[in-house]
Amino acid sequence: MMILRDFPRPCPVPGWPSFVVDASGTELEYPERAGPLSIKCVFRGSELHAAGDARFVVEPGRYLLLNQGRRYASAIHSRRPVDTFSVFFRPGLAEEVQRSLTTPADALLDDPAPAAPAPVEFYERLYPYDDRVMPELLDLRSRLRRGPVDDGWLEERLRRLLERLLERHRDVAREVARLPAVRPSTREELYRRLHRGRDLIDGCYAEPLTLERIAAAACLAPHHFLRLFKAAFGTTPHGYLTRRRLERARQLLAASDRSIADVALAVGYQSPTSFANLFRRQAGASPSAYRRRHRR
Repeated sequence: MMILRDFPRPCPVPGWPSFVVDASGTELEYPERAGPLSIKCVFRGSELHAAGDARFVVEPGRYLLLNQGRRYASAIHSRRPVDTFSVFFRPGLAEEVQRSLTTPADALLDDPAPAAPAPVEFYERLYPYDDRVMPELLDLRSRLRRGPVDDGWLEERLRRLLERLLERHRDVAREVARLPAVRPSTREELYRRLHRGRDLIDGCYAEPLTLERIAAAACLAPHHFLRLFKAAFGTTPHGYLTRRRLERARQLLAASDRSIADVALAVGYQSPTSFANLFRRQAGASPSAYRRRHRR
């Protein structure tokens, strides 16, 4: 069991023991590799993870979950330090926790450690902060920053974190079941594709995104994507893009000294006036008034 205060070299691969990385930096390049099951957070700045055609930009307000064996590359390029917090789970731990939660007690007594437990596959996507996983991550980070802990304590906390991840996974399964498709495999594929489009919005909200580009990321026709996106998330892609931009603008206004014009550009608005008017309509206050009220 390891707690690392700097980015590990070489990069983590399946077979490592469970470990935690609580590190900050301005420049980082990890080449594509197969990694262990991991959960990734950023508390300041952003970190890019590229997995095949998918691009995940992790920023405050979102965490990323990647399965064991997933091939991906990682990068940080920033003028300001980027604060990251990642948890990597040793092989087999998620399967052990899953089996203990879903197997009848008598079966666990008869066969406490099967040779080949059913593999656990999470939905790989950006997850908004929630009341299951994030409290565990925040508490774990806070405790590790207060001083050394022993391996037994950390092992128990990582098992509890996996329990919360598996609970969240069951929530996702219910979301998948609500999608309009007959076959379960079709619903699962639609869910992955819709989130591929939503992850593009989450990572590229500062760019001029079109419906065609977002739908292409999801490998769906534009109108089909539009209809399914609204059914799944209760808003259109443009509505979600606007919400995401304003969410990030609120974070920047509260936590930085950047000018209103700079904040507008950082979240994808070329006109500071248009941004200020939209922000006022949505937040009930001008950007300047919001900053004064919520300054950290």
